[in-house]
Amino acid sequence: MGLLTIHDGKGGKNSVVPLPEILVLAIGSQLEVVPSILDQDLSTESFASTFLLHALEPKYPKAPKEFNWPYIRKHVPC
Repeated sequence: MGLLTIHDGKGGKNSVVPLPEILVLAIGSQLEVVPSILDQDLSTESFASTFLLHALEPKYPKAPKEFNWPYIRKHVPC
């Protein structure tokens, strides 16, 4: 849909902003590279997991080390 959702941004608010078409390819390329970076990070003992809101920690215990939480969460419309 060409929109980018920013969760918990300035002032703790969520925002939806237009995603310029010129960035779509760059973001796609980044999404191809980042999983290998995450794998490298996870293989080190010094890797720090992603911060999750307190209520999410028990609900999604593996989330802090999954690709979509620390880097990007893709929304697929129903």
